[in-house]
Amino acid sequence: MPVHSRQTDIPFEAKGKKRGRARNAPKFDLRTQLFRMCGVDLTRIDGIDVTTALAVVSEVGADMSRFPTVKHFTSWLGLCPGTKITGGKIMSGKTKRVVNRAAQALRLAAAALRSSKSALGAYFRRLRSRMDKPRAVTAAAHKLA
Repeated sequence: MPVHSRQTDIPFEAKGKKRGRARNAPKFDLRTQLFRMCGVDLTRIDGIDVTTALAVVSEVGADMSRFPTVKHFTSWLGLCPGTKITGGKIMSGKTKRVVNRAAQALRLAAAALRSSKSALGAYFRRLRSRMDKPRAVTAAAHKLA
């Protein structure tokens, strides 16, 4: 049964398996409130649930106009590889260390993609087979962002 938003009256379907209520889950319909604030249903993205979407929206805000491009946004989150090059030789490609709750939430969502049967889950498993797990989690979080 489709659920309708009160503000724009755009139906959106519930997806995925029905799971029990988590202990720290809010007592109200957070998904509808996030939909009203952002204008899109962020929980339709595989790996992102309402608590992850709430963490990202509360840290970044609904207005993304302060970031000119997606690359600026992922760099602010600290999910981009670094480029330390001297004399034409690549010295390091580590991501910069950033204390950011939104990046933490996206990393947790990316780690949860391991058991997902979606294209993003396959992408994460493919990366994990090629490199170590923390790098794969960061790359998948970059893709989610």
